[in-house]
Amino acid sequence: DRLAVLCAADHALAGRLAGWKALGGCIWLMTPVGSLARRKFDELLQARFPSPPRLHPLVGRSVVLMQQLLAAPDTMALLPLSVLRHAVQRGELAEVRTRERMALEPLGLLLPTAGAGGSTQRLAQWLARAAQALGKVSCRRPRMPHTGIYSMVQACGGRGSG
Repeated sequence: DRLAVLCAADHALAGRLAGWKALGGCIWLMTPVGSLARRKFDELLQARFPSPPRLHPLVGRSVVLMQQLLAAPDTMALLPLSVLRHAVQRGELAEVRTRERMALEPLGLLLPTAGAGGSTQRLAQWLARAAQALGKVSCRRPRMPHTGIYSMVQACGGRGSG
């Protein structure tokens, strides 16, 4: 997956390559604080925008709401493309191309510590073996504190600590 600048399909910049000066003239929907998209947007805000754009912070993560808000005139958002790829493919939203490379690390696999059925466990084991066979990852089961979930995030599909 990767981050993408998304807007309404009829936006003047839809489908075009745009610089940060042009993008700075738009209203930006800001994803919640702490999200990967928000962290990258904050970096871009400091490094790329020549002057601060108009910002509209969002506190929720509703995909339906985000899609509706992006239909408003002159609105943009920096989001994982997978979140609204369906709307881009249907022609409801469009991507604005930039020169930034904004790839996202693979998410990996989350598996409940208890209650996972036999089929789920077999699938997880198969995925772990398949990832190890690629020779690029080593799988482990770090525990996510206070969640009751073991995470293979980053371990079976990503790079870094889970």
